[in-house]
Amino acid sequence: MSPCGRPEAMARLAQAKKFAEVAALCVGDPSDDTLPQVAAALAVLAGIAASDAACCIALK
Repeated sequence: MSPCGRPEAMARLAQAKKFAEVAALCVGDPSDDTLPQVAAALAVLAGIAASDAACCIALK
């Protein structure tokens, strides 16, 4: 079982923010037709990471 405290929550939150940041960059780039799908996948990963962070905080 992995530790899940405040440090891990903050790390997951930082990852969630980066996933969302890169997703936004993908949406704003019209140079590649596959980028909307990549942005959607990154948005899902951002949501998962944010949920992980919230759970880690709630479990402590």
